[in-house]
Amino acid sequence: RAADALPRLWPAEGGLPARACIGLRDEQGRVLGALAVAGHPAGFLPDDEAMLAQLARLAEIAIRNRGLIAAAHRAAEEASTARERVERLLEAVSDGFVALDAGWCFTYANAAALRMMGHAREDVIGRSIWALFPELIGLEIFEHLQAVASRGHERHFEQSLEADQRWFEAHAFPAADGVAMFFRDVSEARRAQHRMQQGQRMETVGRLTGSVAHDFNNLLAVITGNAEMLEEDLAHDPGGRHSAWLIRDAAERGTALVRHLLAFAGHQPRLKPEEVAPELLLDNMMPLLRRAVGQKVQVNLVLGSGLPRLQLMAGQAENAILNLAVNARDAMPDGGVLTLAAEAVTLEEDALEGFPEARPGCFLRLTVSDTGFGMAPDVLKRATEPFFSTKEKGQGAGLGLASVLSFARQNGGLLRLDSLPGQGTRVLLLLPEAEAPAAAPAAFLPPPRGDERVLLVEDEPALRHSTAAQLTRLGYEVVTAEGGPQALAMLDEGLQPNLLLADVILPGGISGPRLAVMMRKRLPELRVLLVSGYALPDAAMDVGLEDVTLLPKPLDASTLAFHLRRLLDAPAAPFRLQSAESHARGLV
Repeated sequence: RAADALPRLWPAEGGLPARACIGLRDEQGRVLGALAVAGHPAGFLPDDEAMLAQLARLAEIAIRNRGLIAAAHRAAEEASTARERVERLLEAVSDGFVALDAGWCFTYANAAALRMMGHAREDVIGRSIWALFPELIGLEIFEHLQAVASRGHERHFEQSLEADQRWFEAHAFPAADGVAMFFRDVSEARRAQHRMQQGQRMETVGRLTGSVAHDFNNLLAVITGNAEMLEEDLAHDPGGRHSAWLIRDAAERGTALVRHLLAFAGHQPRLKPEEVAPELLLDNMMPLLRRAVGQKVQVNLVLGSGLPRLQLMAGQAENAILNLAVNARDAMPDGGVLTLAAEAVTLEEDALEGFPEARPGCFLRLTVSDTGFGMAPDVLKRATEPFFSTKEKGQGAGLGLASVLSFARQNGGLLRLDSLPGQGTRVLLLLPEAEAPAAAPAAFLPPPRGDERVLLVEDEPALRHSTAAQLTRLGYEVVTAEGGPQALAMLDEGLQPNLLLADVILPGGISGPRLAVMMRKRLPELRVLLVSGYALPDAAMDVGLEDVTLLPKPLDASTLAFHLRRLLDAPAAPFRLQSAESHARGLV
C-alpha cells in the first residue's frame, strides 16, 4: 500500500505524529519505492497533499536518472575494455591496420602499420593520410579508399610503390566514423614470383636457343670443314686460298656467336675456368674497346689496388665487358665518356639478395658508367630481360644485358644497374675472388695422322660427308652411319672399329652416349669421342659413361686430329666423361 500512486495521509494519534506516504514508479509503472513524510504537528493541509505528489514525481525522475547515469558509466567502462582488448589484438598481428576518420585523419595505427610507414605514432595520429603521404594521391589506393568512403563497400586491392620497389596487399572497409584498412608488405613474395617467372622464361628461351644452336652448329661444321680442305687444295692459288680463309673466318665468327647464345641460354659446356688477373684483362681490352665505341667516345680505365684474382673463362668475361661498352656507346650517339673502374670490395649476405648463386666474401667490382641519355624506371626494370630492347628494329636483339646477367650468375657473381633519364647509366658487375689458382693448361700438340678404323655416326648428311673427308685426309679408314640402329647393324655384320665418333643427339631412339655404352659392351677396347652442338657432360653421365671426351661442334681438323690420336694412343680404360678443356686450352 505504501507504493500507491496517490498519497495516503494519517492524522496524529496515539502519540504518533501525522504521517503521509506516496508510491514511486517508473514510466512503465514498475515500483521504484515509496516517499514517506512524518512529523507535522497539526496534520496535513490540502496543499500539502499536492506538494507531496509533486515531490514524489521529482524523486521518481532523480531515481531514474541515477540508473541511467550508472548504466552509461558501465557501458563506457565496457566499451573501454573492449577497445583495449581489440587494440591488444591489433598490436599483436603482423598485418598493418589503420583507422581514418571522415576527414581522412589517422585515429589509430598499430605497430606493424607504423613500422611499414616508417613513422612514430605521435607523428601519425591526427594527421591526414594525404598530407603525410602525398605521393598516394595519384595511385590506385586513392581511388579505392574514396570508393569505400562514398559507396560503403569493402575493397581488396594491391598497390605498388615504384620509387621504393615495394608491393602491398590491402583490404579497406567502412568504419563507424570513416574507413579502416588492413595491409601487408608482399614485396619479397612479388620479387620471388618475378624471379620464378623470369627463370621459366629463360628456361623456355634456353630450350629454343639450344635447339636452334644445335642445327646451326651442324651447318657451321660443314662450312668450316670444307673451307679447311679448300685451303689445303688451293695451297698454290693465293687468291683462292684467301677466299677459302675468308669463308672459314666467317664460320668461326658464327661459331663464336652461337657460343654466346649458348652461354646466355645456360647450355654452355662446363669448362674448367682459369685464373685471370682483372687488371691485365682490362688493360689488354682497351684497344678493342676504343675501336668498338668509336672516336666520339672517350674511354677511361681506373684500376684500384689489390684487385682480387678471378677464376673464370677469359673469353666470356671479355664478351660481357664488350657488351656493356657497346650498350654505353649506343646510349651516347653524339659522343661522351665511358669509364671502367675496377676495385676490390667485400660483400655480406644482405648485399646478395636476389642472387642465390653468390656467396659472401671478396669481390671484384667493375663499374661501367656512361654519360648517355640514361633509362626511365620502367625501362630499367626490364633492361635484363631477354629480347627486350629500346633500339630500332634490326639494331639490337636485346640479348646484351641478358647475357651479361647470365655470365654473372654462372660465375657466382651479380649484376646491378643504376640509371636515370638524362644522367647516364652505371652498371656494376661483381665477380667473386678465385678460391684457388687454376691449373695451367696442357700445351697444344701438333695434329698427327693415323690409319685406324673410325666409325662415324652423324645424322646430318652434309656434316657426315665433310667430317668423313677430314678423317680420310688424316689417313684414317672411315665407315659412316646415320644413326644408332645402323651402327649396331654394322657390328652384327662383323665391323670392328677402333674408335666411335658420334653426335650426342641422334635419331632412331639411341643417343650417342647410349650407343657408346652398347658398343663398348661388345668391343671393350673401343675408344669413344662424342661431339655436340650444345649437350652438357650430364647427358653422357646419365647413361653411365665416364672416361669419354666430349667436344663441341664445329671442329677444326687440327682439334679433331689431336683428340683422335690422344684417345687411340692411350690404353683402354673405363669410361669417364671429361671436357676437352682439360687437355687443351680453347678447344671447347
